[in-house]
Amino acid sequence: MNLNQLRVFCTVVSEGGFLQASRTLYMSQPAISQHVAALEKAIGVRLFNRKGRNVSLTPEGRTLLVLAKEVLQKADGIPERFREMKELKIGKLSVGFEAHPAMTLLPPVLRRFRAEFPDIQVTIVTDRQEELLERLSSGEIEMAVAGGNRRNLPTTGVVTRSLGLDSLILVVPADHTLEGNPPLPATSLDGKPLVRYLPSCPLCPVVEDYLLQHQVKPKSDLWVDDPAVAARFVSEGICLAILNRGTLAGKAGHLPIREIPLLGLDSLSWEISVAYSTRLGLSYAGWAFEKILESESPKILKTV
Repeated sequence: MNLNQLRVFCTVVSEGGFLQASRTLYMSQPAISQHVAALEKAIGVRLFNRKGRNVSLTPEGRTLLVLAKEVLQKADGIPERFREMKELKIGKLSVGFEAHPAMTLLPPVLRRFRAEFPDIQVTIVTDRQEELLERLSSGEIEMAVAGGNRRNLPTTGVVTRSLGLDSLILVVPADHTLEGNPPLPATSLDGKPLVRYLPSCPLCPVVEDYLLQHQVKPKSDLWVDDPAVAARFVSEGICLAILNRGTLAGKAGHLPIREIPLLGLDSLSWEISVAYSTRLGLSYAGWAFEKILESESPKILKTV
């Protein structure tokens, strides 16, 4: 059974006979009969009662007529549907962001995307990098925006592009006695209660490399996996922290903490990258979103 057979069947019904259908479809009457016969054979029922040149639908034929019209209507609507998708008049988009780029980079991108394509349904998922990559692989999201060294992202099955760099800063409680004018040497952190990051946090290797390079030996009795948590602990006077500036967006930006200039820290950055599956690719909406993402990133992040 195929769409052409269903179309011939519906035309025979609407035109009132095989001869009339052959004229409408510019086909020979035997060809019309062959299509109907093939359809009857495919579904195993008789569709027409034939009395000379007069034909009428069997009960099975009436049932098929309803179903066939529905199928043909949907099939005929496919080209228009795809035109609307291509023109972004309809569609869905699911993207994943780590919390920090979601607070800094996402708002202007989403605002512009919704202004340009108001009929696209957008779903935003915020999660850790590892979970975002799993969601990307399963097709739950089209793209993932995450922080960390892009070289540590998967190299197979995923396309990655760098969006820019997020600066690293040292933050202390608002009432802390430590001052940084001029910038302090890195060794000023020796013996200080500096929060450290677990390996599961993409910020971990960046901070650890800095401490190792400058031979800094802080008091390291507190480890976390999220810079936002570290910022909160700093605001409570529990510790000091090196984190990315993007962490201070949103609620963290209102915490009672201060930034202290630290020598060598301004040369370090946390790379923000976008990734999507090579197997699944991007939808029309996904391509449009990524284009806006790459356009807005230089306004917020440092260029690579």
